[in-house]
Amino acid sequence: MGTGYIILSDGDGLKLPGINSNTGNYPVQTLPPTTAPTPAPTTAPTTAPTTAPTTAPTTAPTIAPTTAPTPTPTPSPTTSPTTAPTTAPTTAPTTSPTTAPTPSPTPSPTPAPTTAPTISPTPSPTPSPTTAPTTSPTPSPTPAPTIPPNTFNVTANGSSAYIINGVSNATLSVTEGQTYTFNISAVGHPFWIKTVSSTGTGNAYNSGVTNNGTENGTITFVVPYDAPSTLYYNCQYHASMAGTINVVDVPTPSPTPAPTTAPTAAPTTAPTPAPTTSPTPAPTTAPTTSPTPSPTPAPTTAPTTAPTPAPTVPATPSPTPVPTPAPTAAISASLVFDLDAANYSAMPSNGSTIAGTGAYAITMTNAASSMAWNSANGGVFRKSTTGTSDMFYVSGLNYSTSTQPWTVFMAYKWDGGTGGRLLNANTASPDFLMGLWGSGTTTMNIAFNGAFVGSSSTAADTAWHFIWMSNNGLNTTNSTKVYIATTTAPATTHATRSASAGFNGLRLFGRFVNSTSSTEPVTGDVAFVKVYNGELTLAEIQASHATYKTRMGY
Repeated sequence: MGTGYIILSDGDGLKLPGINSNTGNYPVQTLPPTTAPTPAPTTAPTTAPTTAPTTAPTTAPTIAPTTAPTPTPTPSPTTSPTTAPTTAPTTAPTTSPTTAPTPSPTPSPTPAPTTAPTISPTPSPTPSPTTAPTTSPTPSPTPAPTIPPNTFNVTANGSSAYIINGVSNATLSVTEGQTYTFNISAVGHPFWIKTVSSTGTGNAYNSGVTNNGTENGTITFVVPYDAPSTLYYNCQYHASMAGTINVVDVPTPSPTPAPTTAPTAAPTTAPTPAPTTSPTPAPTTAPTTSPTPSPTPAPTTAPTTAPTPAPTVPATPSPTPVPTPAPTAAISASLVFDLDAANYSAMPSNGSTIAGTGAYAITMTNAASSMAWNSANGGVFRKSTTGTSDMFYVSGLNYSTSTQPWTVFMAYKWDGGTGGRLLNANTASPDFLMGLWGSGTTTMNIAFNGAFVGSSSTAADTAWHFIWMSNNGLNTTNSTKVYIATTTAPATTHATRSASAGFNGLRLFGRFVNSTSSTEPVTGDVAFVKVYNGELTLAEIQASHATYKTRMGY
């Protein structure tokens, strides 16, 4: 309330301040400030945007402070039509004195709140939700399918162990559905992946394996989902070169490749533009802006990325390459005698049993040291000088009856020195000879079982040669067959003979005279001599050539 002054008139006719001399009334005057503040805030939102030209002097200071927080939410559009007409005429005359007290505190806060809330909130929510979900999930699933397959580099430490990625006879782990590469550089030590740890070529595991049994090349292993939990790797010739392959089991991939692709593409593209355009205009006019950005991006992006990496690559390798079992073709006849230098690291001792298949005793006399074991080509027995009293033979291996089928398989090389007999029977009769012969000029590809089978006059060279001589035990036309090879497997027989003579015992590097002496010694290398208890077919001979050719450098 305003404060008035009341002055009384005395009888002397004096006029005191505040007395109306005509009426004698004593009015109380109320100052306008009482009414001013009431309309000011009401009119604020209306005048700022719309009535600016009319109320300019009066409202400018008043609106700014009052309206600052109001326009951002909702009140701004609601009050404007009601207050505009009512307040304008009433306040006009009274404003003069009102302006003085009101503006003092008002102008100070006006600029700060007005500018800040208007500009800041609008851009802030818009970019935040749009950018985060779009960019973040995209790179996440990418690396999974691009993991390169594992590689194992395999070399040999003599004939004692394989070195795999720098570790001796390392224990390996492979995962179903993944592809592994074995880079083999171990000439003379064919690398086999097997179901049982053993030498030789049996028990080979060929499912998903390409080029199993190579000694100088690449083996690819696409691990099947039904692979055994434990596999093994072995050298074909050396039991000490072996290790374990643990197969990590993973669930067989569910058939989800199709559904995975569809949802991934759709949600990624569609939701991105939607939240960006829609919410932008909304926050300006309505109170919907605040809640909109928060829920929109979160549910959209999360489900899209989560399922993507799960199926990844493992499903692809299932239809793996067809195994290549040519080198591992099963042989119908049994291997009954396996004298292989790859199974040794020195010459056999006298009286020992052969290290390979067959319980046959070896007679070894090497006083003149004319024979030695050499690591070339995975291991060879080498005779370098002509010592006729140095013996190397095996007794008890008797295939002298004409009704017995057999096959003898040998790998040999002449050194260009002394010519003579390479592989002979260990008895005078039946007479038997294979490989080299030194009557006059040294000749090769020799086969004799009572008579020469084929030519006996091919001059010997110093390359590695394979020779097979077989007999079907029928003593009929073409009962005896001879096959020869170097780099290429034989395509047909080299020669045939209509007889079935055989041998009793085998002697290396000379012709039998007696148990302590030989004649016709020859210098050269023998890698192995293998005897089967039946006639090998041409396909089986070709398979055995594929197994051993790399060892001989072919």
